[in-house]
Amino acid sequence: MNSEKEHEETKINLEQKQHEHEEQNVKERKKSPKKKRTTRRKSSRAPTKKELQLQLETTENKLEKMEAHIAASKERLEELEDEKLRLYAEMDNARKRAQRRIEEERRRAVVESITPVLDVADNLERAIQSAAENQSGEAILSGVKMVNKQLIDALTVIGIEVIETEGATFDYNMHEAVGKISAPGKAPNEIVVEVSRGYLLEGRLLRPSKVIVATGDSE
Repeated sequence: MNSEKEHEETKINLEQKQHEHEEQNVKERKKSPKKKRTTRRKSSRAPTKKELQLQLETTENKLEKMEAHIAASKERLEELEDEKLRLYAEMDNARKRAQRRIEEERRRAVVESITPVLDVADNLERAIQSAAENQSGEAILSGVKMVNKQLIDALTVIGIEVIETEGATFDYNMHEAVGKISAPGKAPNEIVVEVSRGYLLEGRLLRPSKVIVATGDSE
């Protein structure tokens, strides 16, 4: 009996001590402050002078490269513009040269085809002069004059015109002097006689007029 009672008391004492121990632990946890969690922040330091200088040099190098690239692009654009203008000028010159060649070929063809006709005109002119001097064959004279007029009109249509010499002063650009005579009342180098007619083709000399000019009264 006594042993059971002692055992029971021992058990109660142990439970009581354990309970007291737990209460003590609870009290100690309440008394001790909670540790706050702290996060380390990365330290932000200012760049050094050397680093700033390096960044500045890098930026300046980039700007220089960009400026050089822009300058090269502008220069290339100017070269292309000059090349375009040069090509336009060459094309225009080529077109003008081709046009001049065409005009020269056309003029040469007209000259070659019309030269024999001019000889006919000369013969008609001589026939008219001869008939007028002999005062015969009025009908023939009239017919020849009509043919001569038709010939002159035909020449005019294709751009050939007669160089007028009557009362004109000798012009080496239009006339060819084949002789000089004393002609009272005529000024020096004034055309006295037209030996053969001269012609212009579209304003340019085709054949000069062969003429005899006055020497002047003093000679």
